[in-house]
Amino acid sequence: MASFTKKAIRESFMRLLAERPVDKITVKDIVEDCGIARNTF
Repeated sequence: MASFTKKAIRESFMRLLAERPVDKITVKDIVEDCGIARNTF
């Protein structure tokens, strides 16, 4: 996985974590937030 993609996923997760509990964050939420394809995730 490219470092850009890893960074985008990490940043999206941290941003979503500030908004809601970890057990309420889905893969769909992360990929929509960072703009990558679900298969890339």
